[in-house]
Amino acid sequence: MITAVIMFFASIFILLFYYFYFFNAFIRHHSMDRLSDQPLSVIISAHNEAENLRKNLPLFLKQKHPALEIIVINDQSYDETEDVLREFEDKFPGKIKITHVAFSKWKTFKGNKKYALTLGIKGTKNDRLLLTDADCVPVSPHWAQRMNAGFDEGKKIVLGYGKYKKEKSLLNLLIRFETLHTAMMYFSFALKGLPYMGVGRNLAYLKSFFLENDGFKNHFQILSGDDDLFVNENATSQNTGICMHPEAHTVSEPKKTWKAWFEQKRRHYLTGGFYKTKHKILLGIYSASGLFFWVGFIYLLFSPLYAWALVGGMLKLIIFSWMVYQSGKKLQDYIPVWSVIFLEPVLLLFQMIVYLSVQIKKPVKWM
Repeated sequence: MITAVIMFFASIFILLFYYFYFFNAFIRHHSMDRLSDQPLSVIISAHNEAENLRKNLPLFLKQKHPALEIIVINDQSYDETEDVLREFEDKFPGKIKITHVAFSKWKTFKGNKKYALTLGIKGTKNDRLLLTDADCVPVSPHWAQRMNAGFDEGKKIVLGYGKYKKEKSLLNLLIRFETLHTAMMYFSFALKGLPYMGVGRNLAYLKSFFLENDGFKNHFQILSGDDDLFVNENATSQNTGICMHPEAHTVSEPKKTWKAWFEQKRRHYLTGGFYKTKHKILLGIYSASGLFFWVGFIYLLFSPLYAWALVGGMLKLIIFSWMVYQSGKKLQDYIPVWSVIFLEPVLLLFQMIVYLSVQIKKPVKWM
């Protein structure tokens, strides 16, 4: 019993430290209200994305940026992706540049998104790069200008926000909660001088910086991590900025089934073990504290000390729910406050299952 009490209240203390030291920095941060028309290359990665390209490319072509190069990487597609891209190329001459990645029999390159991105990046004419995926759309015609402005303070990496389309389902709510919570983490850590990841749905960096640091060379064989491992390896407090202006976001189609999301998260979990030690420690302490809190809360709730569990639990949950609400308000990605109380433990349980499954059997392909 004493052990459970100590574990419970120690976890609350640690979590409150993360909330007020890290998350509060993000909530109090003010978005810069600037646009930049400096030459910029948008890189869109596509693998069998014919329908998404047909639907989404027009929104990229409507960007207000006057010096924008749009490069679409056709990464070993075998659907109608090439035909769709040719149609756009004919309809908008000079507006789109296509990089074709031929199917490779070599295991080193087959299905490796990093290889495709490297080819696309080397083919750009501008130093400023903005990366996204074919299933993403910018929320405004000023997306490129807003993200581009992040470079104006001498930054070499700019972290953006990629949210998911809102739908009516528990799975969708959980996906959006996990996405918002992850953003709270990587934005707040970056503001505190500890940038550790970004999302490939909305990430910018300099081509010269990418090449100077050998691109994805040090983690090329890892299926995932074209976004977070590159940032983790090269980002510092001096060279990394964030852009969370409401016009600077992208929106993606979320997974429709639990199985599809489970497989997606399995691929993402491959990268965590390759983070820098300081990041693994900080993230590990936060995750472990969340787990210990819920285990201790449930245990004490059915003990003579249930009143202590209710007081400590309500304190933690109210503060965290407020943090989630304020973060959602700032990023215009609202999560109902009432849902946080069950979304957090469900997400923790899901993450534990994913983590254990990755330890048992690693994913064997990326796409």
